[in-house]
Amino acid sequence: MIKIRPILAYGLAIALLGALFGFVLGPALAAGTDPYPESVLDPDLLEEPNGSGLGSESSFESFRKAQSVEPVDLSGEKLPAGAVLAAENEFLALHVDRSTGVVAVVDKETGRIWSTNPVDAEGVLVSGARIGSQVVIQYQDASGRTGTMDSRTDAAAHNQVDTESLEGGVRVGYLLYNPAVTLADVPQVLTAERFEALLSRVDEAGAKELKSRYSFITLKGYTDEEYLAAMREKYVRVEEYDLYALKPGISELILGRIRTILDAAGYTAEDLAQDNLFHGIEVQLAERPSFRLSLEYRLEGRSLRVDVPLDRMEHPDSVVPVRMNLLESFGAASRQETGYMLVPDGTGALIYLNNGKTGVNPYAAQVYGADPSIRAPIRTRSAEDVLVPAFGMKRGHTGFIAWIESGDALAEIQASVSGVTGDYNFVGASFRLTAADTVSLGSGYETDRLTVLESAPYRGRIAIRYLFGSGEAATYSGMAALLRDHLVAAGLLPGEADRRQDLPAVPLQVGLLGSVPKERLVLGVPVLSKEALTTFGQARDLVLDLAASGVSGYDLLFVGGFNGGLLSTTSARLRAETLLGGTRGLASLADTLRASGSRLVPSLPLQAVPRSGSGFASVRDGTRDLSRDIAILSAYNPMNHARSGERPPSWLLSPTRLPDFANSLADSLDDLSLDAVSLSDAGSLLLSDFDPDRAVNRQEARSLVLQALAILSESGSLDLSRGNLYSIPYARSLSSMPVSDSGFDLCDQSVPFLPLLIRGTVAFTGRPLNYAGDYRSQFLRSLEYGAGLSWLVFSEQAGLTKDSAYNQYFNGRYRDWKERMVRDVLDVQEAFGDLPAARMAGHDRLAESVYRTAYEDGTEVYVNYGSDAWSADGILVNPGGFAVRKGVGP
Repeated sequence: MIKIRPILAYGLAIALLGALFGFVLGPALAAGTDPYPESVLDPDLLEEPNGSGLGSESSFESFRKAQSVEPVDLSGEKLPAGAVLAAENEFLALHVDRSTGVVAVVDKETGRIWSTNPVDAEGVLVSGARIGSQVVIQYQDASGRTGTMDSRTDAAAHNQVDTESLEGGVRVGYLLYNPAVTLADVPQVLTAERFEALLSRVDEAGAKELKSRYSFITLKGYTDEEYLAAMREKYVRVEEYDLYALKPGISELILGRIRTILDAAGYTAEDLAQDNLFHGIEVQLAERPSFRLSLEYRLEGRSLRVDVPLDRMEHPDSVVPVRMNLLESFGAASRQETGYMLVPDGTGALIYLNNGKTGVNPYAAQVYGADPSIRAPIRTRSAEDVLVPAFGMKRGHTGFIAWIESGDALAEIQASVSGVTGDYNFVGASFRLTAADTVSLGSGYETDRLTVLESAPYRGRIAIRYLFGSGEAATYSGMAALLRDHLVAAGLLPGEADRRQDLPAVPLQVGLLGSVPKERLVLGVPVLSKEALTTFGQARDLVLDLAASGVSGYDLLFVGGFNGGLLSTTSARLRAETLLGGTRGLASLADTLRASGSRLVPSLPLQAVPRSGSGFASVRDGTRDLSRDIAILSAYNPMNHARSGERPPSWLLSPTRLPDFANSLADSLDDLSLDAVSLSDAGSLLLSDFDPDRAVNRQEARSLVLQALAILSESGSLDLSRGNLYSIPYARSLSSMPVSDSGFDLCDQSVPFLPLLIRGTVAFTGRPLNYAGDYRSQFLRSLEYGAGLSWLVFSEQAGLTKDSAYNQYFNGRYRDWKERMVRDVLDVQEAFGDLPAARMAGHDRLAESVYRTAYEDGTEVYVNYGSDAWSADGILVNPGGFAVRKGVGP
């Protein structure tokens, strides 16, 4: 008896066609690396090496060309050939091609057509499955096989696209399903009489094709009993009839040709079912991959909002959607265009259109960094995370900024230039719908690798909003202004009337290291003890010393002074370290700071817990990974990006426990009479919990983090070490923020996109200057990007950190840095005076190594990274220096 396991029967085919490391310093400090691209420090390095970049044209010239806002002739732009008007308002017109699902937005002011997919000069959709698709889904089936389906190949090509009018827009529905012919759609065995009858009903070519694909089977003339027995076992009718059997190993393409020939002969699905029954062929059906979903486009003012309601997406239970690429070709730019793509890497980075870097990897970065609940033996990214779920495109004098309104915690930003995968430059987003991880089963040599999936795919909403601009509004500064205005209107950032008015122009932060764990030998036995780097009394002396030097008005961030020092327990209850002076010493330090006009800010983790105890039990409170083990946060080696065993990993608190722990921490702050706290992780660390009893995906975890931040911000002043954009409304200040991008090869220019969004709304400082690879360059970049100045020091000898897990802090003794700290603070305060922190109005590159930052109050800040002085319009900026001009106007 023949048993086959095809994917789906022919009849069914016809019927179916209807989603920080727990310490204040961040990864750059751990690595001890300079967070700035070398091109900023040395103009000679601005050329892309190895001939893969910008040729003979200088980086500055390329930047100027990309920034150009000169209007270009858009009269030749074409709508998709089959597009019809679906909706319009005062600013925009929305068109849809009902057969392909292509949607195009016409900016009435400029005439620019922004299309979901590029079309040629005749309005014909550019060839290519991915570039011509609005949605691409990666999936895994019940057998563990993975595959990809896209809207062009698996929907539009089979007339499986439909549209429906919405108020102010249109809904485009798709059935992603490829009705390809399989073994289940053609007869496996036919009697010779039936086969010959089919041959008589087709043309000569069809008959020849069938004969070449089927083998003649008979028992006549054979005496070999072993052969005869095998034939009888395989073909139940072979003793009664001569047969024709389909040859093995026939491709899907050939099966399709056979099916076409059989259709021409009048061979129906009923005939196939009858033949299978007669010959005892059991067809076991497995569901083919298929997805029914819709994209909803709505015009809202000058913006386009695109929603994907995943709660209405349909697919077989045995087929799991793993990732969705949404509108990855929206606004794709051709080889002939100038401009750039904006990616939110660190502070932001530009990728010049057609920059020629075809030999480097495309840009791909997960929004809000990696999910630590998904184990990663190798961390491929370094330096900076994506803190803002946005991306942009500038083409000539027009552009857009896209904001991921929902599904942001599951998103990845992707970008590539022409010449890599085609003739177009594109930037867009993909979304993790189902988390996946690979686990090892067995031990020793008997191990298997198994892919484990999240118990259920994300069923929430995915939404992207595209805001369009032209002229200055199409530059990266203009894009930031467009997005900031939208976020203020949506209540996601405070407006002018709500934002704090007492923020200094250049915030100051002095970090102090309290106690560190260190292993010592006691009677030959290694024992982990704590060493005091700065007691509360020494911190008080340091504050008085700075005040005598004229430095005040800063935040004193005390790190490692509570709950066990750097190797702390949970922050559910806050306790001052007895080794450092206890509660009494802490209170005296707080009083001294208040008297000098400064502020004490204890720093500790909330989500990444180095040690169990004090209310935290890892089995009860810890997050579970996909293998159901308790998840941990590991340190990574900066050289090979592999997990490092030099520093103990931290337990990860389940997001479901965050609100309770936040309430407990708020109560303990009151007990110690502290009015501020800094969380070293909760502003940037975002993780899932795959515990089956309380499963929380990353998007749901985002809401729980916001609940915890709201509790703590209401109980006092909340500071955060780094901060994803959603956390900023809850924070008084942010520390260890990026002041550069990651320096990826594909990127051409670091820009202050993030500071343009948040400057004047919240005070922020960069990473400690005394741990930068180049102190002066980071100092200048902080001033250029509107960040405050930060140092991390301690009072005792640096040798106390030697041979410990924290030996990277060897360069932090206060007496070694005091003179430079004081000089830089006084220089900055003299230049800026008592200016409050205004919002950024713009940012320009004036020369290869000279930059200007303009503020809404008219202040301008100039920095010069070069080796020669620069002057213009009465401003002189010395090499490696800065200048401030007040009252010029934005």
